[in-house]
Amino acid sequence: MSFLLKGKLTDTLGNELSYYTIKVFDKDPIVDLLGDDPLGSSITLDDGTFSIAFTKEDFKRPGEFWESPSNEPELYLKIFDRDGHEVHQTAIISTPFTPLVDPDGLNVCEAIVIGSGFGGTIVSLSLVNQLHKEDRLLSDSDKRKVILLERGQWWISHEVPSTKGFNEQKSTDPAKHKLGVREYLETNDIPYRTWAYPDNVNGLPKFLNTLRVVDRRGLYDYRISKNIHTLSASGVGGGSLVYANVTERPNDSVIDKWDSELNLGINHTNLSQYFEMAKGFIGVNKITTTSGLSSYKLPKAKAFQDAAEKIKKENPGIVTNETTFSPLDPDQNTSIEDIFAVDLSITDIPSREDEITLFNKASYLLDSTGNYSYSTVLDNIKTNSKAQEKLAILVRKYSSESNVCERQGRCVIGCIPLSRHLNSKKLFDYLYHQTKKKHFEVHALSEVYDIEPLVSGGYRYRVYYTDFGAREWKQANFNWNIGPESYKLDVKPFRLVDGGKKRTLDCKRLVLAAGAIGSTEILLKSVNTTRTTGQKLNLSHRLGMGYSTNGDLLGVGKPNKDEYSCDKRAYSHFCYQI
Repeated sequence: MSFLLKGKLTDTLGNELSYYTIKVFDKDPIVDLLGDDPLGSSITLDDGTFSIAFTKEDFKRPGEFWESPSNEPELYLKIFDRDGHEVHQTAIISTPFTPLVDPDGLNVCEAIVIGSGFGGTIVSLSLVNQLHKEDRLLSDSDKRKVILLERGQWWISHEVPSTKGFNEQKSTDPAKHKLGVREYLETNDIPYRTWAYPDNVNGLPKFLNTLRVVDRRGLYDYRISKNIHTLSASGVGGGSLVYANVTERPNDSVIDKWDSELNLGINHTNLSQYFEMAKGFIGVNKITTTSGLSSYKLPKAKAFQDAAEKIKKENPGIVTNETTFSPLDPDQNTSIEDIFAVDLSITDIPSREDEITLFNKASYLLDSTGNYSYSTVLDNIKTNSKAQEKLAILVRKYSSESNVCERQGRCVIGCIPLSRHLNSKKLFDYLYHQTKKKHFEVHALSEVYDIEPLVSGGYRYRVYYTDFGAREWKQANFNWNIGPESYKLDVKPFRLVDGGKKRTLDCKRLVLAAGAIGSTEILLKSVNTTRTTGQKLNLSHRLGMGYSTNGDLLGVGKPNKDEYSCDKRAYSHFCYQI
């Protein structure tokens, strides 16, 4: 059983008190010679907030026979000032835990999307855009909703400051004022975790704690089948949380085989436009294999380049990378001459739209007199108000989105600088959009286990799921004075419900986008459901007999004679995408 205590310390005038130490204890009987159980401590942030997490094991220790399985901790807090002096001890928080209920919770909606990976994110946001357009004249209460069910929780970088207000995007227009993702999660009491960030092998236990076999709310779902091992993600953003951000387009011959061998009517000609659309949505940029501050190639990148060169010589044509460098274009940046430069979704600048619509190449134009005049990008900006507006937006992007790839090699286990493009970023943008958020909800920690087709009424499917984010809570307020100083402490202890809570949700449209493993598992559970009421899905007997991955391949670099070829300090640096 897990607990989380959140609170805020101020004076009675509302001034936030930072750098105070808060300690929480469980009150034990007087016969306990070892004293009360300390459950954790925290230091208040700039805004006076703090949080402390603890588990049942922290207050039900071996030999404490008085702590029954159903017992709850008798919590009280001690507060210490900046000099370490105790300024107060609260009374026991005696109010009982009660269910935390969403007053606006729905049991019906227009559409449900199961899974928040690439497919689930794109489909859910496309549906939101559709409803946003079609329902624009309806009242808020009549607007249709898309609900995205994700079995995992939110994950963010630990480098995103936890102090409220730090990540806010402020605007003179209140409608455009936007909280950062951490402020949003904190403000709405939404559970989340930060990436594991081991700097050496001693951090391995922290990384292992993100496995779902260790913790139901972990990130990595590792499964061992008869002939294959699979590693998939469990979190808001789905597969984007654990992929290496390589977004290369398949070779035309691969796509054409879908038509020639499978007769799908799909080929590289009719798919070309959609690749560009996908790159624009994901946010793709070229990244060369040289280091950021010099032309010296990173040894770990060079090792894979040398391997690729050897393969190419032994098997001509197997490496299909082609240079985009044109010797006829003197203005082209020579850094892209590197044929190993790949498309990565790593930064928000510059996006494809910025490149295409704003920074058009300079050219010679034929003027009204029949003479050629030289037009530059600067000329266009000077005379085109629309271009000036786009430039202003781009400049703002550069100043606020300065994240770049630092070549840490941590893509699959969590990018600390947060430079990767993740689906969670896209989902958060819609959750905070002034009008589109009225059509959209993300229910994290919601694991689907059954789907029932409905035969009557306006809804077609009933989805059964376990809400592992279900919590109970209590609230308490304390006020005290020390001489002329007055204090106010507001606390909210949360208790996660063991095993979660069973819930149902009816919809008119249902999209199953839980991945190759997850979607198959849900359908198999629905076909073989133990539910004795209602209809059951009628699916093909071939369900579960095929398997396909997305083609990712991880290479492992080991230490060798080149002393710069690997980083022996961090095991996480040994994995690179090839």
